[in-house]
Amino acid sequence: MSEDKPRFFVIKTVKGRENAVLDNIMESRLRDSIIAVLIPATLHGYIFIETEDPATIVSEFPKFSIKTRLISQVQFKDIEEFIIKYNF
Repeated sequence: MSEDKPRFFVIKTVKGRENAVLDNIMESRLRDSIIAVLIPATLHGYIFIETEDPATIVSEFPKFSIKTRLISQVQFKDIEEFIIKYNF
């Protein structure tokens, strides 16, 4: 049952190229596997993605730029501090 839970991955790229990398990801076969994306304003050069299909992310990601690397899978608690919380 834990296999059905979404997974989070961290991507390391060049500072300032986060949006360009995200555009490339969204134009690729990975698009259908992605649930959410986080580009933290305070952590330059990193992108976090949430997916329900970790195998696709791992197999398709190496086709991207040499300056962009899939670092590892992370837990939600590791990225929670970068999410802005609002009380409405």
